[in-house]
Amino acid sequence: MSVLDKIFVREGLEGKEEVKALLQSHGDVTMESFLRTGDIVVQGENMAEKIANGKRTLVIDRRSGSMVDAFVNHDAGAICPNFTKLVPVTGCFYSCEYCFLQGTYRACRPFVCNYAINWEKLERDLR
Repeated sequence: MSVLDKIFVREGLEGKEEVKALLQSHGDVTMESFLRTGDIVVQGENMAEKIANGKRTLVIDRRSGSMVDAFVNHDAGAICPNFTKLVPVTGCFYSCEYCFLQGTYRACRPFVCNYAINWEKLERDLR
């Protein structure tokens, strides 16, 4: 039994080998194609419910910017340092009580998004 309730796949990515493998391994989960992330609706009466339901919603998408990004911590009370990070996924399946990122960007994207990797572009970005 999958921990996912629904998988959304951006049109055009269904043929990628890693996407086909993921869909095959989660055959019991409903899959739906989308053209714009704005078309993805996560059900819930309020933001807390949408965030909880979004943790069981996986979106397979392309990343428009670089997969290499800078994490800059603007919260003076947090101890996370600034660092360079790879961004193959946004969102999180977990609900760690201590995480200050629990509500970050959840209003606009209350789901977990996994990016289909363009390996050549990633190599250029890393260089």
